[in-house]
Amino acid sequence: MEHLDAAEVTRFLRGQLPPERASQVESHLATCKPCGELLAADQEVVTEVPADLEASYATGAAFAAGSDAADAAPLPSEPATPQWIKEGRAPQRGEQVGRYLVLERVGQGGMGTVYSAWDPDLGRRVAIKLLRMDKHHAEGRAMGQARLLREAQAMARVTHPHVIAVYDVGTLGEGVFVAMEFVDGTTLKKWIKEKPRPWREVLDTFVAAGRGLAGAHSAGLVHRDFKPDNVLIGKDGRIGVTDFGLARLAEEGVEPPRAALPNGTRVDESPELAQLTQEGHAVGTLMYMAPEQRRGEAPDARADQFSFCVALYWALFGVWPFERQRSSKDADYSPGSSHKGTSRPSQRAGDERPVDPSSGAFEPPSESRVPTFVRRAILRGLSPEPKDRFSSMEALLSQLEYRPRRARLVASAAAAVLLASVGGYAWYAHEAAARQALVCTGAEQKLVSVWNEAVRIQVENGLIATGSAQASEVTTRVKRMLDAYTRGWVEASTEACRATRIRGEQTEALLGLRVLCLERRLKDVKAVTDILASADSALVLKAADTVSLLPSLQACADVTTLSQVEPPPDSPQARQEIERISGQLSQVKALTDAGRYKQAAELAAPAVEAASALGYRPLEAEALFYEGSMEARSGSPVEGERHLMQSFWTAMASRNDPVMTRAASGLVFAVGFNPDRLEEALRWSEFAKAALARMGGNEELEGELFNYLGVTYTRLGKNAEALAALQQALQRVEHALGPDHVRRANILGNMGNAYRDEGKFEDSVRVITEAIGIRERLSGPKHPIVGYLYYGRAQSRVRMEDFENAEADAKRSLEIHIAARGPEHPETGDAYDVVGQVYLMSKRYPQAVEPFTKALAIKEKALGPEDEAVGYSALGLGLAHVEQGEAKEAQPLLERALKLTHDPRTQGDAYFGLARAMDAQGRKGPEVLALAQKALDAFQSVKEADSAKEISDWISQHQKPAASAKGRLETAKKEL
Repeated sequence: MEHLDAAEVTRFLRGQLPPERASQVESHLATCKPCGELLAADQEVVTEVPADLEASYATGAAFAAGSDAADAAPLPSEPATPQWIKEGRAPQRGEQVGRYLVLERVGQGGMGTVYSAWDPDLGRRVAIKLLRMDKHHAEGRAMGQARLLREAQAMARVTHPHVIAVYDVGTLGEGVFVAMEFVDGTTLKKWIKEKPRPWREVLDTFVAAGRGLAGAHSAGLVHRDFKPDNVLIGKDGRIGVTDFGLARLAEEGVEPPRAALPNGTRVDESPELAQLTQEGHAVGTLMYMAPEQRRGEAPDARADQFSFCVALYWALFGVWPFERQRSSKDADYSPGSSHKGTSRPSQRAGDERPVDPSSGAFEPPSESRVPTFVRRAILRGLSPEPKDRFSSMEALLSQLEYRPRRARLVASAAAAVLLASVGGYAWYAHEAAARQALVCTGAEQKLVSVWNEAVRIQVENGLIATGSAQASEVTTRVKRMLDAYTRGWVEASTEACRATRIRGEQTEALLGLRVLCLERRLKDVKAVTDILASADSALVLKAADTVSLLPSLQACADVTTLSQVEPPPDSPQARQEIERISGQLSQVKALTDAGRYKQAAELAAPAVEAASALGYRPLEAEALFYEGSMEARSGSPVEGERHLMQSFWTAMASRNDPVMTRAASGLVFAVGFNPDRLEEALRWSEFAKAALARMGGNEELEGELFNYLGVTYTRLGKNAEALAALQQALQRVEHALGPDHVRRANILGNMGNAYRDEGKFEDSVRVITEAIGIRERLSGPKHPIVGYLYYGRAQSRVRMEDFENAEADAKRSLEIHIAARGPEHPETGDAYDVVGQVYLMSKRYPQAVEPFTKALAIKEKALGPEDEAVGYSALGLGLAHVEQGEAKEAQPLLERALKLTHDPRTQGDAYFGLARAMDAQGRKGPEVLALAQKALDAFQSVKEADSAKEISDWISQHQKPAASAKGRLETAKKEL
């Protein structure tokens, strides 16, 4: 029997295979190791959803069967209650918990049972926690459900590399489940028991877990049940705190007191696992529970500190800090006063151990090699009174951090020589800090290979050699931007190192992922500087934009997203090929941003082919994205759409969520090129939103998506929706990239258009003015985009009848376009159009003829006589002739405008102008009125009330003479 594919495995898990085939699959899985791994592991994902499987938010695949199929798809019905719930038993392999498919049970605690499960919609393995079906404690099922829900809410509240992520929470009948990140590994308790480990390794592991606990405290959470069973260690070395079922939000207010534990309550044979959940009493695990928690008092973060120190004591010394067989009478954890400073029996037979008088805990075994500073920190954390412990977990962790042997010797020597010297202590602290700082140096040296004085000179020479009048100004601006970006790169690289090597917040594996991402950013910088060094006059205008669009450095700090992507192959040859292809893709992006589409296309296709041959899907998805994006931006939307769709599905298959999001957003742009497919373009945005949700959000990518949505809504005439989307885009981009970023200026320009279409002309002028300011600072006052913004502001001011300022804006736009594009460029023709529009609207009709005539001639020569842009100039010139009483000259121009243009407003102006021109020539009333009615219908369709009223009044006036003529004819007949 051949290996199973992922789709058939999913059918098998769901019980959707025929009995005979299911039996064959089950037998095969029992003997085939690769297929068994496919079933259990998350290294493969389902990339195709069989037609008979239910649709979902992420894989409903609105485009899999075309847009008609998407429109006709019925909404999913309420899910039926699973059979295992009806039968009151635990779920078995292949049964569903929500949308998830159970694989196997992996653990059970005091509150719930944990299963590994498969998420067929998002193609990943998850951990599912269910409220235990056999739970009959006095607290009751309802309270247990509430706790499990609180666990999900608490964990979802914390975003930290050392806290396990929560994906989903749901209810099943009377039960509750939580879907969490699946960690392929073991618990901290099992890890400790596996084999003897050096104290440094144990301490470093606990410090990482403590960072997660501190992260929870920063979010206002108290765990209340920290223990080694609630810390997971992945095979990749990641350490995460979980099981926040007893956590409490600080914002919930003061917790009501609980009763102390009943007298005589004892720890069982496995004290580290005993968890008390008696109604109304203190909750937690006895062996780790802080004294105040046992007494029923409301615990705070210092109670977690106590539990942490109990666990660390046990892990380092192999014994418990307190009597194993203690009862609730020992709620203060302190021996009687007669025992202070004396010895009492430990849990080890025949062993007498001294007691630490400050904490009441046993002194750690004397033979242990654990340093004194660690012992003292732990014993302080075990103080019976919270006020005597450390002020926070961070303070405790700073004391526990491992000091290199040399630093300890320096400290000892300094203490001996400068025992009472405050200055001596300050000197030692300075020296220790200096040594620590040296741990994460070297980023500057790595940067020098890409951005150095020689490269700066090459960039400057390349731009100046173009002979462009703007080259000097642009060069200064570009070098300043590259300096800022590379300075940020050094800071990001240093911070990534510190998070692992100094603060212990992340593993070496996560540091490796961040370093790979940052090295890719250096390739992006090199690609941009190479292009600038070989600049031409056209590139001078795009130089600042090309640098502005360098990928964000923030993405390299998103360790959650980075760690979810399918890992690269281990082969050195494969890694080398990935490096080579990544460099090519950096070039493709830079060339696309610079407008060199032909060169970008020449590199993009081989990069896609090489990535596909390599078989590393995240890279293949990225290559397809850059190819598709380049095609969409260069005027090949059909090819762009095809490659962006391939990128989307390949990114989904490899869990490359950032590329999946950008591909879906790009499809909103590419599909929206076709005015007949704008609704379909909007549906792609739902896929982008799903990918963003799976990532946990990304403001930069959200800003990109909402900008595309805003433009699409504007083209649909849905101005309110457009403005709402653009406002969201503006907020996210400003927060992620800053207030002066080029993308924010672009969004403000789009908002100006949407406000104008909505009739909010003052708002339009306001946001376009802000966009002009940003663009002039970034790109210079003569950039063609600045010319476009003046063009847009002139149009809005015309509608406000602010003709003086509108004329100034229009002429400034024309001046910029002539300087940047030349006198015969079609965009210069657009600028002439807006000058003519100002004259037309201000009733200076003879002056309007000249700019419209120039615009028409420029566009006919550059674009051909049948281009839609020609129609707009023909319309303006035709209306200018109408207003001057030159109906014969106007009629062919207006008829041409109707033939070439499709915008309702343009069509309305053309129909009404033609009606007036024909009326002036004495054409028949019904024919003229029919044209006017078409104009009225066009303006009413886009809710242009003022224009519609003007045309309606005109129609009424022209109907009256016809009626009067008919009356005179009837009178004449009677007289005869």
